[in-house]
Amino acid sequence: MANTIKLRRSATTGAVPTTTQLALGEVAINTYDGKVFIKKDDGTESIVEVGGGKTPPEITWTLTANGSSDYIFSGDGFPTSQNDPTLYLMRGQTYKFVNNTGAHPFRIQSTGATSGGGTQYNSGVTNQDAGNGDTLTFVVPMDAPDTLYYQCTSHVAMFGTIYVLSDTVGYADSDVDTHLNVSGASSGEILSWNGSDYAWVADQTGTSYADTDVDTHLNISNASSGQILSWNGTDYAWVADQTGGGGSYADSDVDSHLNVSAASSGQILSWNGSDYAWVADQTGSGGGGSVTVGSTAPSSPSSGDLWYDTANAIFYLYVDDGNSQQWIETGRAGSGGGSFNNAVTNTYTGAQIGSIVTLTDAATIAMDASLSNNFQVTLAGNRTFGNPTNMTAGQVGSIFINQDGTGSRTLSWSSYWLFPSGNAPTLSTAGNSSDRVDYIIQSSTQIHAQFAGDFQ
Repeated sequence: MANTIKLRRSATTGAVPTTTQLALGEVAINTYDGKVFIKKDDGTESIVEVGGGKTPPEITWTLTANGSSDYIFSGDGFPTSQNDPTLYLMRGQTYKFVNNTGAHPFRIQSTGATSGGGTQYNSGVTNQDAGNGDTLTFVVPMDAPDTLYYQCTSHVAMFGTIYVLSDTVGYADSDVDTHLNVSGASSGEILSWNGSDYAWVADQTGTSYADTDVDTHLNISNASSGQILSWNGTDYAWVADQTGGGGSYADSDVDSHLNVSAASSGQILSWNGSDYAWVADQTGSGGGGSVTVGSTAPSSPSSGDLWYDTANAIFYLYVDDGNSQQWIETGRAGSGGGSFNNAVTNTYTGAQIGSIVTLTDAATIAMDASLSNNFQVTLAGNRTFGNPTNMTAGQVGSIFINQDGTGSRTLSWSSYWLFPSGNAPTLSTAGNSSDRVDYIIQSSTQIHAQFAGDFQ
C-alpha cells in the first residue's frame, strides 16, 4: 500500500514559512514562486530555501581564551590560532562566533575598547553578548560601517578590530597588459593606478643621471673660481659655494696674523668668516685676580684670587662681598662641586642665617640632619622623636617643639638623644606652648641635648 505525503503549501507570492509552522523533517512548497523550504536546527532554528539559488557561505570561528588577556580564534581562514586578530568581513555574508571561552561574553560594538563593553552594534547580530557555549551570528548588513569592534564585556584587554569590506572588481595581469599596449602613452610617462583604473601619467620621480653626466659637467669650461657643482632639481649646475667666504688657511697664515703689529691690548684672534682678525675679547672685561699654587693659603688675598692647594689637590676662590671674607672650595681634582674651605679661618662681618626646617608630625618624628641646623615641629598627639639620619659630628642647632591648641602632648626620645643625668625632659603642657632643645652631634650615634622650656 502506497504512502501519501501531503506537503504544506502556499500559493501566495513571497510567502515563506516560519519556524513555528514547520516541524523538523516537514517540507513546505510555495506553488506561486516555485520554491521549496525546510526547517534547519544547528542550535538555532531557521528556514532554508532548497535549490532556490546561490546561498552565501557561512564562516564559523571558535573562540577560546588566553586567561583574561586575549580571545583565541580558530576555524575558517585561520591556518593556526591567533590572539585577538583583526577581522575582515564582507557585507552580505554570514559569520558565526562559537564561544567556548568558559567565561567571556562576546560582543560586537561600534565603539572602541571600554570597561564593561562599548556600544552594541545589533544590526544583523543574533545572540549579542554570547556567553560560554553560545553562538553569536552576524549577517553583515550592506550598510554596515567600515569599522566595527569586538570585545569581552568583562575584560577590556580582550578586544579587536573588524574591517567591513564590499566585493569590488579586481584587475588581472591581462588588464595591465592591455594598458601597456595602448598607443596613447607618451615618452616619459609611467603606468599608474588612479583609484579606479590604470592610466599613463607623467613620471614625477625626475630624470636620472649616470656618472658620465656628472663627468660632462665637471669638464665644462664655464665654471668660475670658488663655484661648486650642485643639483638644482632638474640638472647639475655650477653655483657659488655658500659654505664660506674663501679658501682654507694653514698654520702659517695664523702665525702671520699673530705677529702683526695692529693687535691691541685685550684683543683676541678670531675668524670673521673670510679671514683672521684681531677683535675685542667678548668673554669679560679683562684683568682678574692672582693665582697662587702651594700648600698654604696666601696671607693677604684679594677678592677674585685663586689658590690651588697642592697638598689636597683643591681649588679655592677668595670672596669678599663686604659682609664676609672667605676661601670657597670650587673643585677638587677629578671631581666637581664647591664648598667652604675648612682648613683656614673665615671672617664674617654680616649675619649668617640658617633656615628653620619644619618636620612632619607623626607617631615617630623623622629628622634629616643634612637639611639644616634648626628644626621645628608642632605636636598633635603623643610622639617619639626618632634618631636623625645623615648626621655629621660637630653639627649644632636647635629644635623648637610646639604644643597644638589642645596641649598636654608628650614626647619621648630615641636612643641617640642624650640629656644631662640621663633624664629626658618633660614638655610644657599648655595649649600652643613652646619649648626648645639645643643639640650638638658628638658622633654617628650620640647627640648631646639641653632642654629649655615654657617660652612665653
